[in-house]
Amino acid sequence: MKLRKDIWTSANLGDVTLELKNGFSSGKFELNEKEVKHIRPMNITDDCKFTFEGTKFITTEVFELNDSLKLSKGDLLLNNTNSTELVGKPCFIDNDYELGFSNHMTRIKVDNKKLNSYYLSVIFYGYFTNRIFESYCQKWVGQSGLNRNIISQIEIPIPPLEEQKQIAALFQSVETAMELVDGQEKTLLNLKNKLLKDLFSEQKQFGNHLKEKDF
Repeated sequence: MKLRKDIWTSANLGDVTLELKNGFSSGKFELNEKEVKHIRPMNITDDCKFTFEGTKFITTEVFELNDSLKLSKGDLLLNNTNSTELVGKPCFIDNDYELGFSNHMTRIKVDNKKLNSYYLSVIFYGYFTNRIFESYCQKWVGQSGLNRNIISQIEIPIPPLEEQKQIAALFQSVETAMELVDGQEKTLLNLKNKLLKDLFSEQKQFGNHLKEKDF
């Protein structure tokens, strides 16, 4: 089955999400070990994967005082403040976590009746790697940022929900293959980037590899 991009619509992110929530600064409460993890932009790798490497910690009390901003499976984290080229770095959350996250990150919860969260992560990965977020940034000396109002106005393509799920499944199958077959990682990364290029092209149809069995 081919996707028909000519019937896609578009929407501002705020119209297809339930929540855009910034985290909190740990400040003097930062710990180097124990208690509750506190996620920072450094916990998103260069290829937009979630990692606990270099994680800092906060006390349970600070966590609870800040509304216990935990992460749930299907959430998307977006780096909202950084050097210009790093603003907008996204990360899909694939599990439930009891942890806090920095005020330099925005937690996005989608409206599942309108938007597939993994599909959104694919779109945001494309926006990040193609530096589309830069056009939305507020810029200061040494850094740039996206506040929640700006993020809510970011326009994204909206295929029918079933097609969103097909695109999500396609990219998830590539990610799974990359994790399982280290020797083919470069080839699969090239494939992923080509698929992203096709997804953002002006072509009216997108790809034939829409089912996991193709990989």
